[in-house]
Amino acid sequence: GPEETPTLVELESILRSPLKNGYSARPVSHRTPFRVLTLTATTSGYFDDQQFKFTDEPFDQDSPFWLSPGDIVVQRGNTTEYVGVPALYEGEAGTFLYPDLMIRIQVQGAIDPRFVWYMLMAPQARQYLRERATGSAGNMPKINQQILYKLPVPVPDESSRSAIVEQLDKGLSLAAKVEARIASAQIALDRGPQAVLSRAFSVGLAA
Repeated sequence: GPEETPTLVELESILRSPLKNGYSARPVSHRTPFRVLTLTATTSGYFDDQQFKFTDEPFDQDSPFWLSPGDIVVQRGNTTEYVGVPALYEGEAGTFLYPDLMIRIQVQGAIDPRFVWYMLMAPQARQYLRERATGSAGNMPKINQQILYKLPVPVPDESSRSAIVEQLDKGLSLAAKVEARIASAQIALDRGPQAVLSRAFSVGLAA
């Protein structure tokens, strides 16, 4: 049959725009049209739209710091456990700005961002980023764009990707329940989902 091609590619090769760090605007205590996510908004691996601060620094509609549906944000700096955790933004465009401790990923149109998000949540990807995070004692470990660009992700053919997403949507639906998430911000890092994600990552490679 046709020659087997390895399906592990660098993240950089499936992006539609360069990675971009966010911007941490000065928080204010009154309501404004400008909501900036806090780090806790994505620590669980799922997006929590209750975790933000208002700022009165103005942002144009076309500011690059607004999140759009399908954007993935990765924690650039956090504890060893959470550095590199990805979350998929599925909210409205022009509603949330993302902070400096997150890096935004925008994948090419042909690839479902949900698939890439799942692959980035898998233990293989998490370990890759954790092992490369830098930080002196007492500082929070950080990853940079260079590390993220080189992150190996499996990209099988489209039907395999769809099948994996469908399986994971079913298999991880427990983790996606808001009650479960509130009960435990750790839910995405729990062993059950981790095993499921790890298998999916490997299936992506074998596909």
